[in-house]
Amino acid sequence: MTNTINEKRINLIITFLKSLKIRSKRFSEVIRTENLSIIQDFNQALIHSSGDKITNYEKLEFFGDAVLRLAASNFIEKKYPQMSVGQRSELRAQIVSDEWLTKLGKTIGIQKLIIKGPKALGDENSKNTIIGEATEALIGALYKCFDSIQEVNLWLDAMWEEDSEMFLKAPYKFKSKTVLQEWC
Repeated sequence: MTNTINEKRINLIITFLKSLKIRSKRFSEVIRTENLSIIQDFNQALIHSSGDKITNYEKLEFFGDAVLRLAASNFIEKKYPQMSVGQRSELRAQIVSDEWLTKLGKTIGIQKLIIKGPKALGDENSKNTIIGEATEALIGALYKCFDSIQEVNLWLDAMWEEDSEMFLKAPYKFKSKTVLQEWC
């Protein structure tokens, strides 16, 4: 695969980005102007290493991991300033977990845009992992686009609002391994 993307792929990515409904003038401007270098970053976030060994989502995923933790910490600080550090760590672990990322990826339909090679296409066992990793790479690309956490929080805070309330109401429901270890 080359670093150039065709018009059809650009339109798919722009349609996908619009569907995220990130309420930001800066984000809307990026979509409206179809800035090719930024679209390239989002495209890279949607390419599995089996689809392209050189241009793929691995670096953006690594970056997205740190961005996601920072954005979640920012959300928790604003929403739950009274929480202890330990409680914040537990909540953050839930709202940035691999399961949460996979759920988000499925919700936004990211799997329809991920470019995979033949081996990954047929591997049902790695399907959810790839969805979660690409979602994390998308978050990395979003941060990179603006060099700011603002759009990431504008997008994810509403979801975290709902999910954090669910986690806090039934914390043991979502960490069965910890509960079992404590019981033992």
